[in-house]
Amino acid sequence: MKTFFSQNRLLIWLVIFLLVLNISAISSIIYHRVRETKEIPSPFQPPIAWEGRMPDEGRFLRDYLELDKAQFEQFMIKRHGFQTKARGITEELREKKVEFLEELNKKDTDTSKIRELSEDIGQLHKALRLESGKYYLGLRTICNDEQRQKLHRFFMHSLGRHDMEPLPGRGRGMHQRMMKNNRIKPWKDSIN
Repeated sequence: MKTFFSQNRLLIWLVIFLLVLNISAISSIIYHRVRETKEIPSPFQPPIAWEGRMPDEGRFLRDYLELDKAQFEQFMIKRHGFQTKARGITEELREKKVEFLEELNKKDTDTSKIRELSEDIGQLHKALRLESGKYYLGLRTICNDEQRQKLHRFFMHSLGRHDMEPLPGRGRGMHQRMMKNNRIKPWKDSIN
């Protein structure tokens, strides 16, 4: 005579397996959520500089522009000066934007304060663009003609010009493949 456990042995093992699977899936989800919340850096925190390695931006431009050692040293000096100034302006800009949004959220919003903060934000944007322009002109002085053309192309991309050819390793992925395979028409053809 068979007992209950011997008759349903397969079902019991299946239930145990599914229970272990569910426990592991739930613990994995909890682990990853806790881990993600601990690793999210502040968006206004400067990137971590790894010892023995240069920051990615410097390495990319060094390789892209094919800078020699002397040019790269000058580039790093100019870059450091720009980043120091830009970081200060960006932080002040962030503070003004927060102040602007807080003023908008008040019950009795002061429109003159809104106007003043808007002008301050505009002046800070202007200052940041001027610093970017000085940085660009400074970089041009250390480049030869071919490097200047590449530098111009790089800055056009960083300013959001999407009609330019993509930089190496910085392409638009699927969009470029679709264009090559004629699956979608270019913008110019689609408006005729």
